[in-house]
Amino acid sequence: MSALSKRRHVHPQGVRRGCKGLKPQQHTQHPQGVRRGCRGLKPRQHTQAALQEKEYMNEEQAVLDFFAQTENLPLALSVADQVDSLRQQLNRAFWLALCAHIAKKNPDWRVASTEDRNATDCLVGLHLQPAQEQTLYLRPMLEQQYLGDTLRIYYGLMWSTLPTPEQTRLAAINTLRDALQQEGFKNNENFLAWQWTPYHPRRRDFLLRYNLAAQALLDEAAELLDTLLVKHGNALRTANNALRQAPRSATVSLNQLRANL
Repeated sequence: MSALSKRRHVHPQGVRRGCKGLKPQQHTQHPQGVRRGCRGLKPRQHTQAALQEKEYMNEEQAVLDFFAQTENLPLALSVADQVDSLRQQLNRAFWLALCAHIAKKNPDWRVASTEDRNATDCLVGLHLQPAQEQTLYLRPMLEQQYLGDTLRIYYGLMWSTLPTPEQTRLAAINTLRDALQQEGFKNNENFLAWQWTPYHPRRRDFLLRYNLAAQALLDEAAELLDTLLVKHGNALRTANNALRQAPRSATVSLNQLRANL
């Protein structure tokens, strides 16, 4: 059953997620500090890719030149506003659909969408909660985050509240963390594990694909969490059980921490 959460979380690299009109307080670079390229393509494929890129750039420049003309500028600004609104609507539709899709496949978890409380009706992701209520737990999640001037989706396991150092050193937590690190996941105080996905949810290619083949895209995105749960579901349940049975301590939610700043 889907629910709506207005929690606003800290991104793994310390940057706030955003929606239309909300800029991050700082920009981040690609996690590995390098630009993605076309490594592995054959010379002919490189040439074709370069030609396609040049064609796209020429087409884009022609559109910009047209709208930059004085008589066309009012139309350009009006169209830009409408397009921004459409992107936001499609973005929200994607998260709602993905939330419902994942909920059907994971009846043992409560699936909730995550809303940015700084922007009305703006969804930024989703997360899974254990069926049994508990204050501190690790939750599988997918969220979008500003990376430079665009949004990118990342996923992993996030702490529901800020744990104490003793809780992070529980044997079950260490076992799960080590297994995920071996698969290339990163971690910090807010995330036991996180990793970038190839998805940029506001870009043209993503939105066109969602419009034309939504089910295939939803299946792909859901598979990220499916794989995580298949490979590490037992260890995750063990970790959450250990957290639930551990002695009670003063844990503070991220929202509470922000409220006191």
